[in-house]
Parts: sequence; C-alpha cells; structure tokens
Amino acid sequence: MFDQFLQGSSTGQIAKQLNYEHIPTQRGHYWWSSTIINILRNINYTGDMLCQKTYRDDQYHRHFNQGELAQYLIEEHHPALVSRKNFNKAQELLKQTAQQRNIESGSHKYQQHYLFSGKIICGHCGSTFKRQTRPNKICWACQKHLHSAKLCPVKPVPEKSIQNAFCTMMNKLIFSRKFLLSPLVQELKEHFNDPDGELGRLTNQIKANDQKAETLMNLVKEGLIDKGLYINQTAELEQSTHQCQQQIKQINSNNTDNANKPGRFS
Repeated sequence: MFDQFLQGSSTGQIAKQLNYEHIPTQRGHYWWSSTIINILRNINYTGDMLCQKTYRDDQYHRHFNQGELAQYLIEEHHPALVSRKNFNKAQELLKQTAQQRNIESGSHKYQQHYLFSGKIICGHCGSTFKRQTRPNKICWACQKHLHSAKLCPVKPVPEKSIQNAFCTMMNKLIFSRKFLLSPLVQELKEHFNDPDGELGRLTNQIKANDQKAETLMNLVKEGLIDKGLYINQTAELEQSTHQCQQQIKQINSNNTDNANKPGRFS
C-alpha cells in the first residue's frame, strides 16, 4: 500500500483494486479509502508503537484520541515493515492531498468543502452524510446507505429540505435570543460555582499526570527504566486522568442541571 501510494495511486484506487481482487480486510469487510488512509498513518508499521491512539467512553464506545488522553511513543518496539523515510513521505503526501481537498487532518471530516460537510450525522448508524449531485437536485446521504441499504436504511435527504430546516432553527434562536439564550447564559454564569476548588484541583492533577508521563517517556527513551515499568506507570496515569475528566464532567453537568431547573426564568 505504501509503495503504490508513493508511486501515485490514490487511496480510493488502492481500495478499489483490493475489493476487485476479493481481498478482504482483517475483519472480512470491504476496503474503503478511509481504511487505506488509517493504515498509511499508522506509525506502528515503522517498528515504533504509539499507545493510546483510541479510547472507550463510559458507554464503552471507541473514539479516536484527539487529545482527550495522553499518547506515548515507544521507539523500536518491534521489527519494521516500512522504513521511516517512506512513512514520512507518505505523511507529507497525505497532508498535501488533505489541503487540496480542504480536509482537516485528524478530524475525520471536511472543514468547509460544503456548508454542511462533516456536520450531518446519521441518527441510525452514526456515519457522516455525504453530498450527492443527482439529476435536477442535490441530496445528502448516509455513507453506509450509499454502499448498501442493508448497512443503513436511512434514505437521502434533499439539500433544500436541510437548508429550510437550518434557516427555521436559526430564526427561532435569533427570535428567542433576548428571552431565552441571553438569560440562560447569565444564569449559567451566576450559578456556576466551585466552592471547594474541586475543578481547579482536578485540572492541576491532569496537568501533573501529563508532566509525569512526559518524564517517563524521556526515561524509557534513555534506557533508564524498562518498558514494562513504563507501560504500567503510564496506564496508572491514564486511569487517573480519565477519572479526573469524568469528575469534571459530573461537576459541569450538575451546574448545568441547576441552571436548568424549572422556574429559573419565571
């Protein structure tokens, strides 16, 4: 994949060829352009190992780690399949392609390619909607539905309907700004409190965990501690950071609930 990509093949062409040759993914699925991109961005193929690339939330749903938790790089963890030189070339080429298509790197969505790009999420399967130009009209459709109606039953929606719904909601918010939005913001400011300084303590704990993790990374790079101890210590720090983040969310949720109690605006 790396060789073909560096020789000029697009990720879509690589995926199409694999599907044409009936070569399944590791889990037996079809290849997508996004699947190829994820492989090309995977630093593990260079022999290094990046820990904590994804994480699970309270409902055990997996998410890409976009800075919510610290990440740790262990160099020369295993034999390399791709040279660092070719890997770096692939990253530059991916970056250039993303800039040409107005795609925000690492966000898995378009920046401003179209007005609703990256903003319409399928309520049934969670996939992002894709803009489609059809005879005499433009629609937005779930990407899984486009591949197969069996994967998602949600049908395409005319762009005109989405525009009308968006304008209607914006008009309602603008009309009610004086009576709803402004008082709500003021109430939140007045009733948001942290009497015991718990938020500050939790925030400082997260910062301290990040500093400790960075120190551990430097120590393992210099060979001053073994990788087993490094992994155990960083796992404890990640768990501590996650607990702090959950407590912060709970405090913020409690303050929001208090601001939204009945009678606030009577």
